[in-house]
Amino acid sequence: MYSEKITDYNMLSAFKKVFNTLYNTSGNPKLFKSKIPDGWFEFEDKLIIIENKKDLKDKRDGLKQLLNYYLIASKT
Repeated sequence: MYSEKITDYNMLSAFKKVFNTLYNTSGNPKLFKSKIPDGWFEFEDKLIIIENKKDLKDKRDGLKQLLNYYLIASKT
């Protein structure tokens, strides 16, 4: 079974192969006004959020966090 760090590394490596760039893995909490996501990048003036979760329970929690980011962004 993969640890979350290995999964994060594998995702970052695959992303780099496909897009020839890395996504950000750190950030300013003021940008998100909440917990910092696992990854993010800007594409054509849009903020793309990456939430990497290894099991189903965590994926549900990740979806809640993605919805939270969306609600925060829609208010600004």
